Amino acid sequence: MPKEVLEEKSITLPEVQEILKENEKRGELSYIQRVTLDYATKFSQLPAEAARKLVNDLHTEFNLDLDIAIQIANCMPTSLGELRSFTAGTKEGPPTQEKLEEILERTRKVTSR
Repeated sequence: MPKEVLEEKSITLPEVQEILKENEKRGELSYIQRVTLDYATKFSQLPAEAARKLVNDLHTEFNLDLDIAIQIANCMPTSLGELRSFTAGTKEGPPTQEKLEEILERTRKVTSR
């Protein structure tokens, strides 16, 4: 019998990894869950708590859409060009060069810890 969806929200890859590892401790994962855990493990670049903090900072301090902040935390762009690709199609318009540099600096600080 299918399970009822209680809540739906976007989360980062490190958070997916964290959730699936907890589920794995409580029992066997389904095939899709194992594949997803493998993917999240290979591509997560931050611990879950650091990813949550970065998303929160990008969303609140830089007024980025939550889904864009999540994608930035997932991919951790290293150049302004890469960062622009995430913010180019926003309804508010692309951030200024100065704001992009501040965002990139924030992502660099997270990875240097």
